[in-house]
Amino acid sequence: MGGHAISESSSLCGVCEASTPREGSRCEASTPSTLTAGEWVHTTEEPPKHRQYYCKSGPCPLGDLPLQPPPSTLPALNRTFTWDVKAHKRVGLELRFSTSRLRQVGSEESCLHGATHSVSSEIDGASVDIGTFCDNGTVSRIKVQEGVKVALRLPWFLYRNVSGVSITNGSSIKRFCVIESVFEGEGSATLMSANYPEGFPEDELMTWQFIIPAHLRASVSFLDFSMSNCEKKEERVEYYIPGSATNPEVFKLGDKQPGNMAGNFNLSLQGCDQDAQNPGLLRLQFQVLVQHPHKESSK
Repeated sequence: MGGHAISESSSLCGVCEASTPREGSRCEASTPSTLTAGEWVHTTEEPPKHRQYYCKSGPCPLGDLPLQPPPSTLPALNRTFTWDVKAHKRVGLELRFSTSRLRQVGSEESCLHGATHSVSSEIDGASVDIGTFCDNGTVSRIKVQEGVKVALRLPWFLYRNVSGVSITNGSSIKRFCVIESVFEGEGSATLMSANYPEGFPEDELMTWQFIIPAHLRASVSFLDFSMSNCEKKEERVEYYIPGSATNPEVFKLGDKQPGNMAGNFNLSLQGCDQDAQNPGLLRLQFQVLVQHPHKESSK
């Protein structure tokens, strides 16, 4: 079997496929991949053209996000589909994940055995990374303000004829984003602030909503955090805890965080106005552990 280089197929919206090298091909400028006997290389040099939706003058007619071009028309290569939605600044947009609830991973990680979802938004024209997610987790919905960009990366061996992602319109969420995490039994989830491990946007508010079965208890622990240098306000986390007479309960990032919480609760991260000369960096990675009460009390 002769060697073949990876080159571009212009009919597949920028997806590169194995073919005889062509002079002038844009993919030819990349480091060539060679196919030898008994070996397959699956790669893409560029994602398919992404779909843009501009709906600043009215509601976005979205629903389920389509996979275009259809996966059945593409070769057995890694595929990336992107959707970029621009809405009015007072409009909230809600992402729902129907194929699987999602598990957040580091921004540089990929999901080797399944789909990789990357979600981002913008603040004053600058892109802000909300997170990278794999399947088989607890994240069921993400709400954002004004606009959202979703990239779905599918490995060559995974066939999927639907995106598993839908977008609906909603009212203003009055914060940068809200992430909903649903537990149906015991388990844990690790979550991160926007742009982690880089800095959380200045003076922004981000909320995580946790849906917990009534017979279980939840505890929060901070795995990694740093704080910026504030000129105004104070960086903090706020909890809305069922049954608390002092909602919201305010904690510093260095405090011991709440444990043995029954029922649903919210956790919010509030930034501050940073020192322009020495802003520092606010970031947070935390874990929510959900267990039966007797396991909590036995520690």
